Amino acid sequence: MPLTAPLANQGCFGCGPANPIGLHLAFEHHPDGGVQARFKPGVEHQGWDGLMHGGLVTVLLDEAMAWAAAASTRIYYTGRLEVRYRQPVPTATPLIIRGWITRDRRRTLETRAEIQSEDGQTLASASALFILAPEPLASAPPGAAPPPAR
Repeated sequence: MPLTAPLANQGCFGCGPANPIGLHLAFEHHPDGGVQARFKPGVEHQGWDGLMHGGLVTVLLDEAMAWAAAASTRIYYTGRLEVRYRQPVPTATPLIIRGWITRDRRRTLETRAEIQSEDGQTLASASALFILAPEPLASAPPGAAPPPAR
């Protein structure tokens, strides 16, 4: 059953159901912890013919780690992200995207993510540091607008 994160943004490019050009990722709890989603990239997601664009591969990994962080019901932002492209990611092939927290320091979270083929080959992986959003945004109710810039 897909997760409904209380912090979800309807217009998010990665997961927002209201974004007409978004990826519409639907994350679920993974039995080993963290979250997972399935995604089948199309021709509109390619860089080279038949291969997914590297920037969009990064979006999938970042989104998985953000959903793992969202399980805390607090808002975190990506502070640092490192991606390792292990193999080209083909289009028109179902993918499994996983994300999980490796260390919770309360104000920061260390996370990992992987994109795998259906046969279990790791195609790309990432690690990231997520930083707790400043108050009042960190405890804002779902759908609340961010505070004005100072």
